[in-house]
Amino acid sequence: MKGKEENAMLRDRVEEMKRSCLIALDEGGSSYNSLSQVTEKWKTSCIVETVSDNGERDVCDV
Repeated sequence: MKGKEENAMLRDRVEEMKRSCLIALDEGGSSYNSLSQVTEKWKTSCIVETVSDNGERDVCDV
């Protein structure tokens, strides 16, 4: 009996974690917003490094 109760409690916790993750990943959620901020920073301050055929490196802002 104890094992069934523990299993049910564990399933409930996993379901709650799943709901929390889906909320965070949904548009407007904390993870969604954080990732959006990072990608916007990358878009505005991207640095590209190119290597020519002779091995010379050149760094430029895009």
